[in-house]
Amino acid sequence: MKPNLQKGITLVEMLVYVGILVLVLGVIINSFIVLSNSYLTIRTTQKLHGAGLSAVDRINSELRGGVVLDDVNSTFGSHPGKVSITTAVGTTTLSVDELYIENGILVLDSDSTREGPLTPSDIIVSNLVFTRIDTSNGVAVKYDVTFEYVGVSATTSMTLHNTVVMRGAYQ
Repeated sequence: MKPNLQKGITLVEMLVYVGILVLVLGVIINSFIVLSNSYLTIRTTQKLHGAGLSAVDRINSELRGGVVLDDVNSTFGSHPGKVSITTAVGTTTLSVDELYIENGILVLDSDSTREGPLTPSDIIVSNLVFTRIDTSNGVAVKYDVTFEYVGVSATTSMTLHNTVVMRGAYQ
């Protein structure tokens, strides 16, 4: 008998190695895709929460500083809501502030001058409803606001609710 002096691998061995390599690469690529999607979702959620909470903080501040709630120039109970309030600036000056939506962006005007957008352009305010609440001690404003971020793979939304007592309206 002649000894087998061939060196190397057979075709069957090569096919098994290639099959194992394809499986391992498939798992790695799938893991990478899942991680990328998770990262995008977390980043989108963080951006949405940051913008939403910043806008809500400003709404709260404006409403708390209110002295008089202007029923004529405000829209209560429906979307798109608008609230017009008179706020005290210092001890003798009054300012009329308006919060409303323009082209999906939450806007603040003070004495008919644009203070600027309260939300970035890539965050859409899809719902804004103000409700006036009269109590025996003063006036409060309840609001519901929904923020949306339309990303590449999905749309993320967040709805926030709050009720703010206008400090200047205490009786």
